[in-house]
Amino acid sequence: MAVNQTPDCVVNDNVGELDLVHVQIFIRHGARTTMNLIPNVDSAFWNKDKLFVGAEETKIEYELQALDGGPAPERTAENRYRTRTLTGGSFPGQLTAKGMKQLYSLGQKLRHEYIEERQFLPLQFDPSVIHIRSTNIARTQESARSCIAGMYTELLDKPKGLVVIHSEAERKEILYPSNRYCDHLGAHTKWLNKHLDVIPGLVKYRKKVQQILELEKAEDVNFIHIRDDLFARMSNDLKAPEKLVGEAGNIEKWALEVTRAQVMGTKAEDYEEVLQVSVGPLVKLITDNIKDVADGKMESKFNMYACHDSSIIALLCAFDVYDQQWPPFAADLRFEVYKNKLGKHFVKMMYIGKELVPPGLTTPLPMTDFVDKFAHLAVDADVYAGLCGAPMKWLVEDDEKDGIEQSSGIGV
Repeated sequence: MAVNQTPDCVVNDNVGELDLVHVQIFIRHGARTTMNLIPNVDSAFWNKDKLFVGAEETKIEYELQALDGGPAPERTAENRYRTRTLTGGSFPGQLTAKGMKQLYSLGQKLRHEYIEERQFLPLQFDPSVIHIRSTNIARTQESARSCIAGMYTELLDKPKGLVVIHSEAERKEILYPSNRYCDHLGAHTKWLNKHLDVIPGLVKYRKKVQQILELEKAEDVNFIHIRDDLFARMSNDLKAPEKLVGEAGNIEKWALEVTRAQVMGTKAEDYEEVLQVSVGPLVKLITDNIKDVADGKMESKFNMYACHDSSIIALLCAFDVYDQQWPPFAADLRFEVYKNKLGKHFVKMMYIGKELVPPGLTTPLPMTDFVDKFAHLAVDADVYAGLCGAPMKWLVEDDEKDGIEQSSGIGV
């Protein structure tokens, strides 16, 4: 897999006129309260009476259901968040009013593009045309709601039941890398946390942050946690620790390096194995949807999936278009399917308004070439379950030497 891939765009001029027939869009949630706290610094004040005020235009009525249309599964991850209270009374990981507005703005852009300009979607919301799925977490469900509200402003006056957001139980979730319930990925994550020296340059910079935060051990520096708190503060206009503001770019750089290593491994020979357990079922969902469109089996025209930064990073790595940038709040990754006059189907990948072309392919991407190129990463539920229960051979060998206990790791 390529890293920092910016592929040359090779244009296929022999496809003829193309008609858009389907869109899959993966959206990251908006700005939220922090999930983690930076050690040895004062907490921000996460004011529960102010952070969520406003954004009334986003608050349409909606219903939560399971994927099969049954009752919504229990929000187990959300329940864990709400066992903690941040200074100021908010819970960790809550979508703020600013985050709601970010997704509403994205929805307005989608309305302009797909409804007004391209006339691809109907003027009025139609649940048979638009399928909405979210991870079973409040901030992503509320982000999906806010985005749909921006696309269809008339929904603000509609009763509950028209807009349905589907979610899966946490144990079966495929919309983000699940190192809590996939033992294989959890063990890899735990191994990586004990062997961060495999990421060139990280250990040296970690010592610098250790000194800045006056921590006893370098191992207490968790770049992902520090970045999370730092950027959550800044995105919600809260005061950030002065001694870290100037280091924000470097902290994000190393947090991204750790996240990339978590979702795809650290060595080229491990990429396929790690990607299969971090994002394999999601790659299969995407490619199966594309094949269903070509076979005339797809009922909807627009599939929206509300997910997380780890979801976006893992997908960019899997499709070999990783850009070494942290996905911003309300980032969107799209897979558009087109059809020409001869009945041939083609795919375009778009990320935050920019077309992505995996190396070795042309644009627009012939559907069969696109599906075939990533078939080795697409794994179904049974294969995924087997992979998650099977330890990595190289990891077991290192664990035996270092005495590392394999663990299910942590979840979103």
